[in-house]
Amino acid sequence: MMLSKAITAFIDEMKATGKAKQTCAAYESDLRRLAANAKHDSVLAFTADLVKNHLIQLSSVDNAAMATLHRKRSCYGQFAKWGVANDLWKADPLVKVPTIKRPKHLPRPFSKEDTAALWAVELPPMEAVARAVLFLTGLRVSPICGIKLGDISYDPPQIRALVKGNKVQVVPMPKELATMIHGYALSSTDLKGHTPLFRKPRGSAFRRQEFEEMVARWGKAAGVMDCTPHRFRHTFATRLLELTKDLRVVQEAMGHADIASTTIYTKVAEGAVAAAVSGLSWTSLLPKPEDAR
Repeated sequence: MMLSKAITAFIDEMKATGKAKQTCAAYESDLRRLAANAKHDSVLAFTADLVKNHLIQLSSVDNAAMATLHRKRSCYGQFAKWGVANDLWKADPLVKVPTIKRPKHLPRPFSKEDTAALWAVELPPMEAVARAVLFLTGLRVSPICGIKLGDISYDPPQIRALVKGNKVQVVPMPKELATMIHGYALSSTDLKGHTPLFRKPRGSAFRRQEFEEMVARWGKAAGVMDCTPHRFRHTFATRLLELTKDLRVVQEAMGHADIASTTIYTKVAEGAVAAAVSGLSWTSLLPKPEDAR
């Protein structure tokens, strides 16, 4: 079988089983780049040497980060296991290729001073709502880009978001955020359920990169270095932990499934999460007067 066709079949199966679009796209890109280095377009060319040499080149020549190498090795491993299950190989061809550990990165929340500077930036109504959603829900950028007006409930105040792993997460909102979104929806949208909450001038939803570029502009205006959507998520988690002192609540609010993400894995009742998030407000995110002493 041609290696190129095997890759197509593997990706098609990933899509059919509900893998996230971004994951499928990343896996396909990684496998196509690897296959471009094979001597022949054949599954027999998918060998341990092919993978090892490719990873070595990425590391030594392209200076790829460890996180990138970890992702690619994981991708190749999944493809190898799929190939064995589909009788492309009798045994896993990568069994002798060492795994690459995912590097651990500490969260980098905004300081309270940086938070205050970001809140102080004057923004158009839609961007002001986007900033509030980032700070007060902890959602990742892709789910935020996918929010539609029909995903928002005001009683109780919550958002249904499509999150990592193609799962739907019900995210509670502080009442003041719900009020802000409601006012924006009434004044600036057509109120149709399928309409994106955050739209470009022509009406289409933001792509991830476009949203990130918008957030970077806020940072430039506020004088805050490295202003990315994920740092808002880190800030949300840090402040929520400060308020609740409960890792289980933070884990549920963040939608973590991996025990390593928040140390423990104990499901919390939705009401407890909603109560905890309702305690967030603009003022809880800002520095207190005594902090400046």
